[in-house]
Amino acid sequence: MKMSNYVWLAVVCLLLAGLSGNVQAQRQMAPNPQGQVGPSGMATVNAAQVSEGELGFHYRSKSDNIFGLAFIGQTFGDFPGTLTVSMNVQTGSVGNGKNSTSITGGIWTLPVYRTDVRGGFVGSLFGTIAQGEIVPTANPNKSDVSMTFNIVGGTLAYQGAAGTATFTGTLTVDPRGNGDELEGVVVFNAPPD
Repeated sequence: MKMSNYVWLAVVCLLLAGLSGNVQAQRQMAPNPQGQVGPSGMATVNAAQVSEGELGFHYRSKSDNIFGLAFIGQTFGDFPGTLTVSMNVQTGSVGNGKNSTSITGGIWTLPVYRTDVRGGFVGSLFGTIAQGEIVPTANPNKSDVSMTFNIVGGTLAYQGAAGTATFTGTLTVDPRGNGDELEGVVVFNAPPD
């Protein structure tokens, strides 16, 4: 009889430890101005290009687009994890000192890992790219990038998440063709402009 009591005590302790980790992770959630539940905070991003995308015709914009220009990189700050961004870009000049280029859509995902939570993984955020722009700078290998992310949902601690996030940063084009880099900051539930 004593052995079964120890087993039940161990099971209860494990369940409580798991619940406390989820409670700590849920503290990241806060209501946004529209009353939706969404994460608030910011994360810095340093991402490398993993796909050049595919050239195709976009029926809405009636122009050529690059579909699936993708970057993946580590995030730091309130949402440590791995950000993956796959964007659709209207063809034009990126980083060569000419006109800006529109980001016409895409998707993103951010699995979040925290060291203060048992097991580390607290959940994922994901969504679409509503719009954005790539604007060349005086440096022919750098462009300013801005994007608006729609938060469509999440898993575990971020289940039911909704709202917006903004990305502002820099796209650095490697002239040797070794892969471009995307660096910047994502602010979750930034106030509307």
